[in-house]
Amino acid sequence: MDEATMLRDAAMRLFAANCDWPAVEAMGLPLALVSEDRGGFGIDPVDALAIVRLAGEALVPLPIGETMVANAARAAAGDALLDGPANASDVPLLGGAIVRSLQCAGALARVLDMTIDHVNTREQFGRPLARFQAVQHGLAQLASEVAAAGAAADHAAAAFTRAPEEAEVAVGAARVRIGEAVGIAASLAHQMHGAIGFTQEHALHRYSTALWRWRDEYGGHPYWARKVGAAAIAAGPGAFWPMVTAA
Repeated sequence: MDEATMLRDAAMRLFAANCDWPAVEAMGLPLALVSEDRGGFGIDPVDALAIVRLAGEALVPLPIGETMVANAARAAAGDALLDGPANASDVPLLGGAIVRSLQCAGALARVLDMTIDHVNTREQFGRPLARFQAVQHGLAQLASEVAAAGAAADHAAAAFTRAPEEAEVAVGAARVRIGEAVGIAASLAHQMHGAIGFTQEHALHRYSTALWRWRDEYGGHPYWARKVGAAAIAAGPGAFWPMVTAA
């Protein structure tokens, strides 16, 4: 078993246990994006950001990703690392945007899983909902939105780990696409769940409200659409296509 798999499995166990902040610190997650020579744990940045996505999938109510990127920014600037969880003021805009993108991608994947399980087990007129063509079409559309959001988040994360200062277009494009996916996916999931998705006992409403909140934090998709558009205009006609394909 490689290190990335071991880290992922350990994080999944931690999140499933309704972890608290001391447990997160004991695992070293707040320092995951900080190199060992700066007092961090030297985890591969791609693997570290994958943990943020898992936290979104588990709906962990702790600022794990925010503290990761805040400490990374402090280490890069030569400042002291945080002694505890990050506050909103500690998190740089671009770092917060990539964290929210990954959390949304993880939460959307869980929404898809919940919806698949619901339509396969819930029956109407003597057969599972998944047997109805309209439900199948809705499920296919939901899956495509979740896949697009996941791909956008992964691409933005890769750009961010290579060179954070050059990742604005990639992160902005991800925020725009994921913002669209959140609106469509939440609507489809609630349509297929019916009224049960809004009840206190069901998890769907907790995911949809978290997704709506994350979509709007650290610059909502209208803000990032303007940023990407401004970058395209500034690039000019000759550099537009290379910019788009690079992002």
